Amino acid sequence: MLIAGAGALCHAIVFLFTTAEWLETLACTKASAEMSLLMGMLPAKAVLATTGDVVSVRDVRVGDVVAVRAGEIVPVDGVVVDG
Repeated sequence: MLIAGAGALCHAIVFLFTTAEWLETLACTKASAEMSLLMGMLPAKAVLATTGDVVSVRDVRVGDVVAVRAGEIVPVDGVVVDG
């Protein structure tokens, strides 16, 4: 036998959990879209400062010096050595 109001309490709990799951899905969807947008902004090529060759970002190795002109997006993580 149910206590009076227990059914309403169960419905409220289910509603709150469903709403929480919906909000979580919405937040994850927005975060994924923003990450995709940011990843799309990354340049695919980099200019090696030592030779001036244009190479794929995947070919840049640790220790390589990359030239970046004013206004360009920095293609890889690293340390600024000049400028």
